[in-house]
Amino acid sequence: MTTTTKETFHEVTAELVTDEHGAAVLLTQPDPAADEPCTVLMHPLQLRHFAERFAGMEPSGWMTTQPVKTLARRLRTLAFHIDFLYDYIKHHSDHKHADLSFELVKVTALALTVRLGA
Repeated sequence: MTTTTKETFHEVTAELVTDEHGAAVLLTQPDPAADEPCTVLMHPLQLRHFAERFAGMEPSGWMTTQPVKTLARRLRTLAFHIDFLYDYIKHHSDHKHADLSFELVKVTALALTVRLGA
């Protein structure tokens, strides 16, 4: 594994490394409770996804085209409605008089499909 770039920010070190599988980002952070630092190896697209999702960063490149933005907005709306439906079925439906296990399985599958992009 070869390192091409290394940068540290707030005690987290990010290294761009290359191995037989291609490029990856190695994140390392000291762990005061252990002798070894904590590390995780991520594909650059994984890191980009999390940055866009949790830091509110705008996607770039082909992801900025209007059809992709429209589909992303529709998927977020769909995910909101699926989460709402899941919560409603789980917490507010009449489980005493109806077996809603099938409905819960289906709405859980929908939620996972939207969340994981399967």
